Amino acid sequence: MEGMRNAPATQFRNRNGLNGYATVVETPDGEDEILHPSSDWLEQFAVVVQKRRCNSAPGGATVDTVQIRSPHLKKVLSERLAAYPNYSVATSPFAMEFSAPFRPLLHAWDAMVRLMDEHPDPVTRDHVKVLHDVLAKEIEKYLKTIEECRSTGRITYGDLWTIFKPGELLYRKYPSSRDRIIKMVSAKYDFDIDNAECFIIEGEWVCWDGKSFGLASASYSFYPHDEVMNIAELHTMPLDLHPDQKAIKARLLKRGQTYARFTQTEMKAYTGREGESNHNDQVRPRPMSSILVFVHGLTVTSSCMSLTVSSSTLLI
Repeated sequence: MEGMRNAPATQFRNRNGLNGYATVVETPDGEDEILHPSSDWLEQFAVVVQKRRCNSAPGGATVDTVQIRSPHLKKVLSERLAAYPNYSVATSPFAMEFSAPFRPLLHAWDAMVRLMDEHPDPVTRDHVKVLHDVLAKEIEKYLKTIEECRSTGRITYGDLWTIFKPGELLYRKYPSSRDRIIKMVSAKYDFDIDNAECFIIEGEWVCWDGKSFGLASASYSFYPHDEVMNIAELHTMPLDLHPDQKAIKARLLKRGQTYARFTQTEMKAYTGREGESNHNDQVRPRPMSSILVFVHGLTVTSSCMSLTVSSSTLLI
């Protein structure tokens, strides 16, 4: 909608404990007078902010929810939140809604700041600034947490969500010493199948079944921990936070190229004991039978063996 106001419409949760939010003004005796604006009135605003009064918060209120009504703003946000399935469509007639602690917007915050200065459309720049100004104080504490994690290399269980961003690459080191790169899909605090509280990461990784490459899904859980944790010691961590990320990328790219060449052979296989890890990272060896391999000059690396083949045919 063209001509939207470059200011947010603000609603407060009713002080009397009633459900829902309303557009209110505070009367001289401290009570709320509820206004009933038309839907057309709300449609004038690029952003609608729903707040909860809190005496200890700056300004006496905290932001519960923001609704994005501007089509300009929905478009640029959906482009930058493509890895978040709930926010990837900009054509919906309904408002795009975010609730505290505004995880997607935290992860897209740097991009939003750049948009305020760099986007070619002035209306889009104005609407991005409205959203930025509404959430700046709410997001600031989480930005400080991320900065501290990067500088100290340490994090608490409750802050794990701040460093795991959907769409980014994760690194996982298995007990069998096998490396794996995972593309993160989602993360949330939830409960496992035993009803134990945990932080669950869902991801995808490149799998090879002997005939073709494809994506396999996997989930990894972190359980409550009272002490501060070293990020480098997490069983799964953002690749860009690993101190040896360049060496890891180079090593795994080389391994991937090796496996890609391996697909050109008549038969591909190896023998040994492959480690399977359960949710507690305990390894269960699984025996595999001997197989004929037709390769030439190839290094084959599995979870627990490395074999260099120099002849054209080898029976392992």
